[in-house]
Amino acid sequence: RLKAAPSSKDFTGVSSTIMQIDLAPTLGLLLGVGIPSKSAGRVIPSVIPDFQYSDALRINARQMQRFLDKRGIVVETALPEHATIEEYEHFIDLAQKSLAQSVDTNDSKMEYVALTGSLILLAIPVLYFSKSSLDLCSDSGTKHQICRFGIEFWFLLAGMILHPIFLASSSIIENEHAYWFYFTSSWLFLCLVKKVALSVHLNIVEKASNNNQMAKLLGVMILLRLERCRLQVINFALLAGLPEPDVVSQGTAILVVPDIFGSSISAGTACCLFTVFTATGIFVTRKQSNRVVTSLSFFFITLGGFMLLSLKGINDPEVVMFDISAILRARIVYVCVLALIILSVLSRDSIYFVVSMSMLFLLLKRSSLTFLVVIVSLKLFLMTEYFISETNLIPSLGVLVLWALGQCAFFAFGNSHAIATVDVSGAYTGLTEYNMTICGFLCGIITFSGPVLATAHIVRFIEVKIWRANSLAVTGKLRVVRIREVNLAFWILQSVTSFRIWAISAILVAMQSHLFIWTVFAPKWMYETLFTVAVSAASQLLFTVAAGNQ
Repeated sequence: RLKAAPSSKDFTGVSSTIMQIDLAPTLGLLLGVGIPSKSAGRVIPSVIPDFQYSDALRINARQMQRFLDKRGIVVETALPEHATIEEYEHFIDLAQKSLAQSVDTNDSKMEYVALTGSLILLAIPVLYFSKSSLDLCSDSGTKHQICRFGIEFWFLLAGMILHPIFLASSSIIENEHAYWFYFTSSWLFLCLVKKVALSVHLNIVEKASNNNQMAKLLGVMILLRLERCRLQVINFALLAGLPEPDVVSQGTAILVVPDIFGSSISAGTACCLFTVFTATGIFVTRKQSNRVVTSLSFFFITLGGFMLLSLKGINDPEVVMFDISAILRARIVYVCVLALIILSVLSRDSIYFVVSMSMLFLLLKRSSLTFLVVIVSLKLFLMTEYFISETNLIPSLGVLVLWALGQCAFFAFGNSHAIATVDVSGAYTGLTEYNMTICGFLCGIITFSGPVLATAHIVRFIEVKIWRANSLAVTGKLRVVRIREVNLAFWILQSVTSFRIWAISAILVAMQSHLFIWTVFAPKWMYETLFTVAVSAASQLLFTVAAGNQ
């Protein structure tokens, strides 16, 4: 409600406050443009001149009558042809009550439609994957291998199911990121405690392997804390309104970051570290498998890393190095990314795909986020290595944890469920003119860079699991078990993401009268729906490729 303007007129029974819906008919008459045909408000008497009030009421009542007729609503008392002011006011009161009851009834119907549709969407992946996945658990020969769901799995699954509660928050980013951070950190701490307790009963060889796993968990926890600290610094900078010397504006309010993260030195250092360690790691670990592929990948990683260093380290698009413009250098990085993806397909080794995605986001992300890309990539790499080394681990647990870490990265990069946080500028990297398809594609993967990086590591994790089944299976039964385990993992992931759609649909209906319905809750529903559709499509594609190729 809004406070009414001061008036010298005395209207008995007129409230000191007015409804927002009353502004449309009042302003329409005062401006001479008429009352909107679907207006459900009444003229405000305190702002209408006395000699025009009767005519204004008559126009208002006739407009309400036409609106009711179009919607098929009948009022108890019909509007007389020639009525007094009291009769017009009485009719408008009845019309507003009838409209309110009609809206409540229609909203109730829409609630059932929305929730029913969401439940149907929730059931799709369950029905699609249930047969092959649940039949596996009924197989007595493999039941003990599939249903190894320990406390870590149930803790993780319960946390993901409870997460949609936070979708009801009107906060754009802070509440959800806090949830993902503390939830994932708690899971990591739980695993670390179990490892510490287990080390007491192990021999020297087993203890060394256990300590290695503990180090990986501890490293992931530290890197996750760095993500959280950075986002907290952003939020505090926004609240404190720090001046330009202390913070660097990177285009949108959410992306205001400390100067140390946005400097060219830190961005160049991140690109240099990524190139050196990635190229060296690939050369050392893959040189015995396929020397041609290893040599080519080493060349493309080095070339792309050098171009990234020249782009991010200098961070000036006008600078020309070796007669190569910034646009051409960016396109060279695109070529290196594409070449690594092709090598990954040809060699059936997903590590090249993982490296290509990290290189792509180093190029597309702002300089202030370059170091964060390296941190997220290292975090996901350590977590993937942890799951690969755990021989008794079910793939469902690995897929869910990597997906949760991708959600943490989504918010850590400064993204949210609001369109205002979409980084559009990165979509023009390497382009000289606007192209709707290319810019739209790049803008999409920049926004979901965290989940995309997590998906790349999920591919690697699943590939290694099935590959190990190939190398160990003599009769082929173990390979079938592993493929079914992967199928079950994707079934659980799709069920969880589909449940989120049902939850956000229910929240959207419940919050339909909220002030932030169009700025927060509707965009959240849009993001969750698109993300779930993408996860469903990607899950089936990845499972088919991984199972078929291996």
